[in-house]
Amino acid sequence: RCGGRIAMTCHEGIRTVLNRFMNSFDLKDWTVMASLLEPTIRVDYSDLRGEPAKEILADDYVSLRSDALQHLLTQHLLTNMDIVAGDDSALVRVVRVRGEYPPFSSRYSGTRVIQPSTREHRQ
Repeated sequence: RCGGRIAMTCHEGIRTVLNRFMNSFDLKDWTVMASLLEPTIRVDYSDLRGEPAKEILADDYVSLRSDALQHLLTQHLLTNMDIVAGDDSALVRVVRVRGEYPPFSSRYSGTRVIQPSTREHRQ
């Protein structure tokens, strides 16, 4: 809970969750992804696939993402985060950039692909 006026610690908490979620795609860490989701989530891919928004079980969402992305190298970036928090929820507007690279094959032997990396910060 952040209260009426959002504190910087609340901003950072929201940013951390979103960054961990996006990193879970790129690192193919489906356990982390699942740990960040509520049991039922609302997904909206209308801008990507033209499908209407819908509710889905988190386990089904993770399974679908794993099946669809396991063979790809991806890079997800979030920029221009605008966070507005209420007492029990937050609205976050972001610009999302996603890169997908095909699996390695001989035809890509000259292509340099930057592997995702992760760093852990503990306080």
